Amino acid sequence: MVTIRYLNQIFMNLNKKLHNKYKTCFSYNSHILKFGEYGFKAHKSSVLTEANIDLLQRSLSKFLKKISKSSKATKYWNRLQVNSTVTRLSPESRMGKGKGAILHKILYIKKGQIIFEFSSIPLTQISIVLSFLNSKLPLSIKLLKRSI
Repeated sequence: MVTIRYLNQIFMNLNKKLHNKYKTCFSYNSHILKFGEYGFKAHKSSVLTEANIDLLQRSLSKFLKKISKSSKATKYWNRLQVNSTVTRLSPESRMGKGKGAILHKILYIKKGQIIFEFSSIPLTQISIVLSFLNSKLPLSIKLLKRSI
């Protein structure tokens, strides 16, 4: 059984049209494990759309159900939260007249940011999950273990 913990229960109000871009420097706010025993850290900066995050969440939960054979529930925490919007004007419009409508929502992943955290899962299965997520994500990730 897989237990999913969502950290982004309080969603940002992303009906705003943002002008600024996120900086791609190291993430000093979310680079330490907070909840689980193991975690996956981004090795480089990248961008994910909201649809990519949902697809990744669903495929990860299916994959964890498939590989977890123990009676203990595997818990994982999703540390991904949408933090920006992409806007676009209609193709027939002239220059000016404001910023345009929101096209989709995106997430800027910084280098060093924790993406997922896991607990109640053996190290052998974590390495299988790591190779699975490396094939699904457009960026490279590495495994972190909580030091006691």
